[in-house]
Amino acid sequence: MSMQAGEEFAGFRVVRRLGAGGMGEVYLVAHPRLPRQEALKILPQDLSHDQSYRVRFNREADLAATLFHPNIVGVHDRGESEGKLWLSMDYVAGTDLDQLIRDRHPRGLPVADVVSVIAQVASALDHAHGKGLIHRDVKPANVLLAESGADAGGRVLLADFGIARRIDDDAGLTATNMAVGTVTYAAPEQLADENVDGRTDQYALAATALTLLTGRSPFAGTTPGAVISRKMRGEVPRAAETDPRLAPLDRALSAAMAADPARRFRTCADFARALETAARSVGSGPAARPTVAAPTPVPPQTPPPAAPHTPPPYQGGAGPVRPSAAPFPSGSGPAPYGSQPSFPAFATPSTPVPTKLPWQAIVSAIVLILCSLFGLLLGISGFADKEIGVPLGLLWVVSSVAGLVGAVLLFAKRTRTALIVATAAAVILGATCTGLIATVAVPLLLWGSKSARAWFAG
Repeated sequence: MSMQAGEEFAGFRVVRRLGAGGMGEVYLVAHPRLPRQEALKILPQDLSHDQSYRVRFNREADLAATLFHPNIVGVHDRGESEGKLWLSMDYVAGTDLDQLIRDRHPRGLPVADVVSVIAQVASALDHAHGKGLIHRDVKPANVLLAESGADAGGRVLLADFGIARRIDDDAGLTATNMAVGTVTYAAPEQLADENVDGRTDQYALAATALTLLTGRSPFAGTTPGAVISRKMRGEVPRAAETDPRLAPLDRALSAAMAADPARRFRTCADFARALETAARSVGSGPAARPTVAAPTPVPPQTPPPAAPHTPPPYQGGAGPVRPSAAPFPSGSGPAPYGSQPSFPAFATPSTPVPTKLPWQAIVSAIVLILCSLFGLLLGISGFADKEIGVPLGLLWVVSSVAGLVGAVLLFAKRTRTALIVATAAAVILGATCTGLIATVAVPLLLWGSKSARAWFAG
């Protein structure tokens, strides 16, 4: 049951309720000793009975309390009262971006404002990743826009750090308590219960950018199950589908929302800079004044890591957005994901990170070449003189050559074309009942090509 104004909880006096969600209720409260107001999040009582969750809540709240960044809502204290876990944090007078879109910008924010928001949130996320903390629930409702007091002018703050999610929240394919909004912004690896790191937050940040640009959630109008299915297939919504003028931004958005985390940007800041660079090719939009302020620079706490290589700059046109000093840099500031290995800098979304074929593709191509050469030898030697409208030996020659072409295409990483060639060879060989190649070589080509497509994210 919700608390009323004047009630007390854990020594805090309730002023009013600010909101509620799947992870509990948030109240504006008066501090029991200091002359200030704070936001108090009270988690559902059933979570307090889960010992593993309590341990995780305490650990992540302690980590969140060490985050000092101008774009992160600060965590002050944690505890338990009346059988409920609670967390006190900064109170931000303003609104969240989900509410802002619905109330004032149903067709999306001006591009310059979106670029500013994403830059500030990206800075906050990279700071947290450097401390070993992943947010896991980046979405417009968790991005606050301060509109009064010392923050007048629109400072952006990322909320809900330190609110440990249920373990099964990361296993979205089976979780029943994963909200539709969370599914919409969650990365495929998070939904599939795989390992997550800072690039998981980057995916959600890009999905948030799409919402801010278009006024619509990614995959809007589809069920959670359909959203999960589309994400697992690697589908990425395009901003240009809502507004063709946003087409220059799709390149950066698609890279940050790649199904394979290795194909995303190295850091969230790299994504923000790529989006800013691309935005120079987009018109200024209808805004009479910026909704948000420019991001506050944060000095790095450690020397910037060495860049693996310097990617080519993105060629954008002139526009209203402040240009980056170095488009598509390889990253700066603290190492983004703690003990995780360094990730390659982003070059272009169409350039895959892997450079070698998987072993399945290599084995299948070699066996296919041997079988095709054998079939070619049989066809040329006249071993088969039976005719089925055309000489059988000729069909063997044709199908064997097709098999060889398929193998070459596979080695050239033209996996889609290799699959087409394999299908044609299978039809010819199946029609002539040549068991050797039909039952060995073609299945191997199909297997190897599919493995290669999965490896290179087709």
